[in-house]
Amino acid sequence: AAEYAGRDPTPVEPAGVLMKLHRAPMYFYRRGRGRYQPAPEATPDKPDAAGEKKEPEENFSPVSFSRDASRLLITSRKGWYVLNVGDSSKTLIVPMQEDEDKNPRLSAITWAPDGRTIYATWANRGSWERGIVAIDSQNGTMTPLVRDARLYGGVRMVRDGSGFIMTI
Repeated sequence: AAEYAGRDPTPVEPAGVLMKLHRAPMYFYRRGRGRYQPAPEATPDKPDAAGEKKEPEENFSPVSFSRDASRLLITSRKGWYVLNVGDSSKTLIVPMQEDEDKNPRLSAITWAPDGRTIYATWANRGSWERGIVAIDSQNGTMTPLVRDARLYGGVRMVRDGSGFIMTI
């Protein structure tokens, strides 16, 4: 506080400096009670010169392999991707908005036997609307198969891909 004020600080000034340091963890590391150390320049959480934080690395969750195991459906906060296992290329097929409340609830059921379509349950967050959709794994086109107000549980595709078994 003496370095900041340039004189002997009043009793309130050290408390104010301490609170500011505690609220700026990207600039200072806490080193014990009331002691702080400046963060190094290479800290990833530190904002850049324009004051903007770098975007965090995207985390993915594996969902299901296609039947021939050549492609994998993976999800992240940004959307659903199809990962080509052979060359590790990924294609965004269902983009998600940053505000999660605006996105529909999607849950993958299975891949079609030909590996081109992904079937999923779908629910609208804004209204009582539910259903089953078919998502094209190459261009992301979502085609509703069933859409109404009923609840669908235990949805499974029969092995040959000719239909679904579910509880309503």
